[in-house]
Amino acid sequence: AAFAVFVRACSLFSYLCILDCQREILEGMAHGPWMDTYWLYFLSIAFFIVTAASIAYFVFISANRLYNMSRSKRNENRLKSEAKKAINSDSSMCAVCIESYKVGDVVTVLTCDHIFHKTCIEPWLLERRTCPMCKCDILKEHTFVWKHCMACISLA
Repeated sequence: AAFAVFVRACSLFSYLCILDCQREILEGMAHGPWMDTYWLYFLSIAFFIVTAASIAYFVFISANRLYNMSRSKRNENRLKSEAKKAINSDSSMCAVCIESYKVGDVVTVLTCDHIFHKTCIEPWLLERRTCPMCKCDILKEHTFVWKHCMACISLA
């Protein structure tokens, strides 16, 4: 037990000597550039500039995203309204061949009340079964009136 106390006392003594030595070194050492007031001003101003630039960048990016989202929404709404106008309008053109109806043309009126040239719409319906204008499934919508709704009408 006496030996352990002696070791501890020796350790304590050497530790105190090291502390005294470090204190003398710290007291005699000149301050580094991080303690200079101009250096502290420079660091604080640099931090402020970097922070302000980062905030400005993120505000710009957010505003740009918001603008692009609103622009795409406006374009989508505009296209929807134009599509509704095109579907609802009584156009004098066939949507399949993009030609005007002439006197004597044989046309077909679908269940959705859209009118097409008979020669244009029959191959379309055999391949797709939907109206080219509103994508209405002709067979699902009105299967019980198929023959009556596909009646051919001659424009006279």
